[in-house]
Amino acid sequence: MKLPALWIALSLACGIVVAAAAGASSLPKMKLLFAIALGAYSVAVLVSLRCGAVRTAWIFSLELWLLLGILAATLERSATPPANVGRQMNTVN
Repeated sequence: MKLPALWIALSLACGIVVAAAAGASSLPKMKLLFAIALGAYSVAVLVSLRCGAVRTAWIFSLELWLLLGILAATLERSATPPANVGRQMNTVN
């Protein structure tokens, strides 16, 4: 049962790598687009499971983990404040 967890972890890691390679995707429109895509893939997984297409649901769920990694990396990047040397010098003194 370790193999499905490996695929999920690899998919999440690939999403983080893709977001790091994309660079400056800190636009709010991109975050909203990824959030909408996450919702669409979640619905697609649920519909696939309801219809009995387990392999299709598995593929959609891996894509869902990939998008989750991309969204997490872009949100983490935007949450850190920019380095301000003047502010850092004031806190040292």
